[in-house]
Amino acid sequence: MPDHGGPKLSFKHDLQPEYQSNTTMSTLCRSILRLSGPSWDDLMREIEVLKGRNVVGKEHIEGIYAYMFHNFSKKKENWALIL
Repeated sequence: MPDHGGPKLSFKHDLQPEYQSNTTMSTLCRSILRLSGPSWDDLMREIEVLKGRNVVGKEHIEGIYAYMFHNFSKKKENWALIL
């Protein structure tokens, strides 16, 4: 399962800051509800959204690719979609 948190997405709200300091809420969100970080499809959608914009921060794009590599690098068929 991917790390919680992950890069900020323009179309989703990151709940981790809301529950990370509360162990009861953290258990609820992580263990019971099984909330996780963004999926491969979420990240690909964000890349497409960013391509449509003229102003994009280099650090944000690098963060997305780094997160993808760290969390999804074992799925080589996914990388074929980007290359």
